[in-house]
Amino acid sequence: MDIGSKELVERLQAQIAEIVFRLQAISANLNMLSGLRRERGILPGEESVSDGENSIHEKGITCLECGRVCRVITRRHLASHGLTACAYRMKWGLKHDTPLMCRELLRARRERMQTMKLWERRHNLRRKKRQEDA
Repeated sequence: MDIGSKELVERLQAQIAEIVFRLQAISANLNMLSGLRRERGILPGEESVSDGENSIHEKGITCLECGRVCRVITRRHLASHGLTACAYRMKWGLKHDTPLMCRELLRARRERMQTMKLWERRHNLRRKKRQEDA
């Protein structure tokens, strides 16, 4: 065995050790989440209204990690708790497509998008480009 193959084996062993470490961390997180669900009395496959759904109000949304009330729970705020939006939703039993913002702001953004009608602008731009190309 030459020096190059020894270095390759050492690198592979280091990568395997890192993969094992990450898998152990994922396993610990999953065990923690299942423990939280058991503490709240939520069994796998059981349907119930979660704390997460009750935290979204008309004028604000309550962060279930720290209790702070804000209009939007941002990625930056979730990062301060070591979570992503997906992990937060999963941890607190929210559907994967639930917006992390208050209802008032969600309604205002929806109305603004309806008035802007970006889909019509895009369609008109494509039509003009086709006419120019022809």
